[in-house]
Amino acid sequence: MSDDLDARLQRSFGELADAPSTDGVYEHVAAKRSLRRRVRRAQLATGSVVALLFVAGLTFSLTDDGSQSTVASGGAPGAARVVAGADVGAGPLESAGRRVPLTVLDLRPDEGYLRGPLLVAGRRLAVAGYDRSGAGFTVPPSRVVRARVPGGRVMDRVDLQGEILSLAEGEGARWALTHDQVVAGPQDPEFRVKRIGPDGAAASNAVPPGAIPAGDIVAFGGGVWLPVRDGVLRFDPVTGVFAARIELDVPAEHRGIAAFQKFVVVTDGDRLVRLDPASDRPGEAVQTIVDSRLGELIGVGGDLETSWLLGTRRSGPGALVYAQRGFGGQTSALPLPRDVDATAVRTANGVTWLDATIDGRPAALVLAGPEPQVEQTVVLPTGSDVAFTFLARDRALVAVDGSLRTIRL
Repeated sequence: MSDDLDARLQRSFGELADAPSTDGVYEHVAAKRSLRRRVRRAQLATGSVVALLFVAGLTFSLTDDGSQSTVASGGAPGAARVVAGADVGAGPLESAGRRVPLTVLDLRPDEGYLRGPLLVAGRRLAVAGYDRSGAGFTVPPSRVVRARVPGGRVMDRVDLQGEILSLAEGEGARWALTHDQVVAGPQDPEFRVKRIGPDGAAASNAVPPGAIPAGDIVAFGGGVWLPVRDGVLRFDPVTGVFAARIELDVPAEHRGIAAFQKFVVVTDGDRLVRLDPASDRPGEAVQTIVDSRLGELIGVGGDLETSWLLGTRRSGPGALVYAQRGFGGQTSALPLPRDVDATAVRTANGVTWLDATIDGRPAALVLAGPEPQVEQTVVLPTGSDVAFTFLARDRALVAVDGSLRTIRL
């Protein structure tokens, strides 16, 4: 089903419905509140440093055609700070580490307002694009743009409708998790999984109503996996259709999920659980962290040489990072400074880093092992819609305020 058909069906159902169903209303309201809390945290994590000021916050308004307009004030920062280790907040940012300029990377042709998620493999980048509206953007429409980096030549684009929350590639296709801007009622799908075939055609498949995403989409190991609050949803890798729900033990608003070796693992409390597409039940716990300081695991990433786990503290701010040689072995813990709010573990081109904010400033903490350490921290003084990725260990790419910038480390 195409995105245009999604939109037409949505309008038709909204016009023809006599009254919305009351089934599951309380659960849906609770889920929506959970989503709003996560969106607010995500805005902080993407660099809305001056969100406490009215003139510098993100402003949302509905236009006459029902699209959502997002306005970001201020311009993108002209430089970043690169600091050895993780303790960036100990002194003034202006004097911390090295000042490194941000170089604009223009896509050719121009694809509008660019923002995360960023998906990079080698020198090929996938990024979300939107129509500009003043200093911000509008949704719908949206598009997945693939480009060569650092040159900026656009390879192709796939036009969608909803806001793009996550991108993945695997199982013979590309995948996008999108969020509809208009929802007619509790039984109307709010999120969709889009399967983009080799020919660029996008098939739209609804996420079951009431299920709220709690992590990134992953396509690997015989399934397409989407973490939600109470488990993981599996979608068919051939059609993209919803196939099964795998229940997990510990409800969570944030789940880490990653592909390792020949299977996919997801966080569940203090455990990493293997996902099995054959049984649609959670497999064995491939890793359990025994640490009295740990609240719950919220991130997992890395490679075959070193795998990384991110956890919240049982009490107080800050986070814990665990490193292990290979996968499933003994772990070593690294407590992060309490002013570092880390939200996810990501890996690209052999570099693993933490998405984070430091005293509200958007940052990426580059990890190094096998004993866990933060090798260096890249921090922006300000910026909205910030998303980091890495082209190499000495070169970062960041989306900020609707444009792409490269950083030589």
